[in-house]
Amino acid sequence: MKKLLTLFFLIASFIASPVFAQFTGTYYVGAAGTRPSGGDPDYLTLKAAVDAINVGTVAGDCTFFFTSDLTETENVGLAVNTAGFTLTFKPYTGIQPTITYTQATDNAGTSGAWVIGVTTLSGAALIPTNNITIDGSNAAGGTTRDLKIISSSGTNGYPFRVRGDCDNITIKNCEMTAGLSTISYGIWINPVFTTPNNFVPDNVTIDNCLITSSTAAAGTPIHISRSGTTTLAMENLVIRNNNLVGRHRGVFLQGLTNVTTIQSNTFEINQTATGMLSSAIEGSSIFSTGTTTVIGNNFRQCATANITAGTYGIRTIAASGGGTWKIVNNFFTGYAAPFADGKTTEIIGIRCGSAVEAYFNTFVMNNVDAATGSSYRAINIVAGTPKIKNNIIITQEDDFVNYCIAGTPGESDYNNFYRTGTTNANIGFFSGLGQATIADWQTASSQDANSISKDVTFVSASDLHLSGASLNDADLAGTPVGYATDIDGDPRDPIAPYKGADEGTRIGILKGDVYVGIAGSGPGGSNPQFASLKEATDYLNDATITGDVNLYITSDITEPYTGSVGIGLAVNPDPYTLTIKPYTGVQPVVTFNYPSDLNSGPSGAFV
Repeated sequence: MKKLLTLFFLIASFIASPVFAQFTGTYYVGAAGTRPSGGDPDYLTLKAAVDAINVGTVAGDCTFFFTSDLTETENVGLAVNTAGFTLTFKPYTGIQPTITYTQATDNAGTSGAWVIGVTTLSGAALIPTNNITIDGSNAAGGTTRDLKIISSSGTNGYPFRVRGDCDNITIKNCEMTAGLSTISYGIWINPVFTTPNNFVPDNVTIDNCLITSSTAAAGTPIHISRSGTTTLAMENLVIRNNNLVGRHRGVFLQGLTNVTTIQSNTFEINQTATGMLSSAIEGSSIFSTGTTTVIGNNFRQCATANITAGTYGIRTIAASGGGTWKIVNNFFTGYAAPFADGKTTEIIGIRCGSAVEAYFNTFVMNNVDAATGSSYRAINIVAGTPKIKNNIIITQEDDFVNYCIAGTPGESDYNNFYRTGTTNANIGFFSGLGQATIADWQTASSQDANSISKDVTFVSASDLHLSGASLNDADLAGTPVGYATDIDGDPRDPIAPYKGADEGTRIGILKGDVYVGIAGSGPGGSNPQFASLKEATDYLNDATITGDVNLYITSDITEPYTGSVGIGLAVNPDPYTLTIKPYTGVQPVVTFNYPSDLNSGPSGAFV
């Protein structure tokens, strides 16, 4: 009898214990009857799938395919140890699903419609949840935005939130909307400090998404903000190829980020409330030695409705919060501000509050309705000693006082500062005084010796690519500063790159010192403009020499045989001189590796 009782209790215990799944391979999530092979998917809602993952074991890489539209009546929290494997969520082939979150109230625990790193239950523990990809394309390796995610009810139902120590998170190819006045953020990346520990997400990528957060007054498509005062830097944040439509901010950086890249995005910020200071990108808390690179973006709408006196308005980039900001190859235009006589409304392109390098940007300060008392400036320097080179800054506003550049730069040169009006527009503001012309600015600031003041032709008011006479304008030649491509990825001239974000038709003017050699062998460890004599002489042959040229050889060079012919130099520098010689302290050997005569004309390694 005792043995029978023991057996009975063992069986009862087995029956009462839940059976936890091991996840590996492919799963389907969608409405009944939408499984690709027929029948029902594995899960009828995303909530059901994620709840099962949370109590299961990830035993291999998994892909969860969406097979239909989904209405999620409860918010979702994914919190599981992925054991080094990947979890991918994406539409099935040919499906363009919409996930709509309809939960009417905030979560009892962490807020958010889809939270990664913690469940939505009250008091739930943070669980490092790594290697998660939300891929909205319905093709393998695709780039189409086929998945729509909409938060349309409730409070704080952010479409995505990553909380705590969750690494290797990718959100790409999605369209998402924070569609309620009580939902401020599209995506919230959320480092956490709980004494004595930091829980920080690293390697987060947001790529090729349309993120709209324009209903709430604080609407921000991408919100990077910590809970508590974290002391560990957030590493490798990448925001690229997105369309960001916001009301208050586009990207907010308050997560103690270290290395951040914001690249090839379009920004549309339209703050319709007064008494707000909005930005396309705002830095608030950056790691002290961090680098924030803002490159190749199109800031095409920067609008404020402010009519309240005070520090309100719009700053396209608030380059503050610490670290170094590298702002390169960007378009800035589309400014708007209402008439508010005597009120101080800020309309700023770049506000330099930390270390800033601003190179190859194009600004058009278009005419706005704001009146006297407004602060309209393309570059406003309030701290630091920024480096400002190769920019085009044009002000078309002349109804009230405004400036292309204001403050004291550390280095500023090879820029084009131009005003279309002469009544109230100024090139600069220095030591408390407006500097009306480029000559006034040069005298007052002792900067911009090689800068110019010239009108530029663009494709249109909203498209700041060069056009017409500006495409081959030698006056727009800048100086190399280490960036080899323009806003479109087109190669820049290694000697005379264009000012501004767009590289037009090659200018090909040449004077001064030029270097040829291996990478890192130039002055101060810089990279020479050319890696071979062949490259250098080919450039010289097509260039217009406008001054004495010194071509310095900075290292040993082997001129390759494959795909090349001998070097032919045929250029008349008169009345200037062309000198080819070793750089100071260098004893280079140039080896011509030509086993046969490749020249179709005169023979010789260097003709």
